[in-house]
Amino acid sequence: QDFFKHSMEAEEDSRVPDGVRYSLTFRAIHWSHLNSTALIGDSNFGSIQLGAGRGKFGGAAPGVRVWAPTTRSIDPISCTSFRNVILMVGTNDMKNKLNDSQIRDVYKEYKTKVGLIRKYNKKCRIFICPILPTESHDINRRINIFNSYIFN
Repeated sequence: QDFFKHSMEAEEDSRVPDGVRYSLTFRAIHWSHLNSTALIGDSNFGSIQLGAGRGKFGGAAPGVRVWAPTTRSIDPISCTSFRNVILMVGTNDMKNKLNDSQIRDVYKEYKTKVGLIRKYNKKCRIFICPILPTESHDINRRINIFNSYIFN
């Protein structure tokens, strides 16, 4: 960002009260910020390294990784300044012994959070990742139910 010195000459216009000053600032955003990305997720995003260079995500897409271990912990406000929002949350929710109705409630909360992200950042692209399977058949049953809601 550059800083500029600017001033305004005093006006003889009586429509503008004394002491009132208007200032306009125009900024250009670097092209790479058109791909800015927020990774919202649990430990499945833990190994992703942001930045430029080999094996890193974000050389041409600067971003941030936001820790959200559960659906409830997703903060839609944290997504307001990014062009892309990638969500991978829910594994920890499904580790609880939830019945089918409770799984649907978690999905409704997830859907509400996605709606709030869209409300606060109308121009962002939201990418929703399904919950990844685990080694537990019981947890996978709940994950499959949750993922079926996402895909329908």
